[in-house]
Amino acid sequence: MNKKIFATFLITALLMGVTAFFNKPVTLSDDYYWIKKYGWENKGEIVFIGDSRVEDGISPEDISDVTGLRVVNFAFSGQGITPEYLAKAEKCLAAEGKHKAVAVGLRPGSFNRPDDSIFVRCDNMSPARRYFWEKTERYSAYFEGLSLGEWKPDRVFYDNGFYALRSEPNEDGLAATLRNFATPGLSNIDKSLADAFLDFVRRCKEKNIRVFAFEMPVADVLKTAEEKKWDKEPFIKDFTAAGGIWLDTENDDYIFMDGQHMLEDSARRFSRSLAERMKPETNL
Repeated sequence: MNKKIFATFLITALLMGVTAFFNKPVTLSDDYYWIKKYGWENKGEIVFIGDSRVEDGISPEDISDVTGLRVVNFAFSGQGITPEYLAKAEKCLAAEGKHKAVAVGLRPGSFNRPDDSIFVRCDNMSPARRYFWEKTERYSAYFEGLSLGEWKPDRVFYDNGFYALRSEPNEDGLAATLRNFATPGLSNIDKSLADAFLDFVRRCKEKNIRVFAFEMPVADVLKTAEEKKWDKEPFIKDFTAAGGIWLDTENDDYIFMDGQHMLEDSARRFSRSLAERMKPETNL
């Protein structure tokens, strides 16, 4: 009897493992989500890039509803606007499509090479290691999903790259954000990276690829602090001269988890507002 029970358990485990490797998991782990996202190519007519503010704050579904175009969110937590990242983002653009555009969400420190980010971590891996990581996380996500039952996550991953936040606003989180922002180096601008971005904009113009740039909304107290760190007007002048399209944004009454990452309802509302600003600039 014990041998039969053991054999049944072993066969069940093997079948679940095979399902985990070759079928979509019940839920997505963070690592599985990011490694899949890193591998995207030929995905959207509009590709949004930036750090976690963009990842949490731009809903491609809502942008698509307004523009009628295929949209993906290729932002990664902690990522700066580096040449390697821009090259990968360009590969995400759909080979065929009526329009092609890259939309960049900027902040003080965007032009600063990250010591570590999910994108950098993926970029430094060999193809074999990335493949193994994806399969391993798919496997673990499957079993995690089986054990969650009716659990409602405070973060939801969408296949279009949107990392939606469903938690509650956190005052301690805002305080931590302000403390981190005050740390020397986090808001420095590497001029070589800014110049490389402007070169990217010029090359895109030659290829008939539009490049948008904008600031993501943040809590008023954080916006005041950031305005003291980055005089963006000279950059906007250089950006538009290179052929870029700057989109003015407003903080409005959006709700944030920690002063800088929007909750899902606010992110969707902001996305639609941003899409409306994009339309007259592109005849979308």
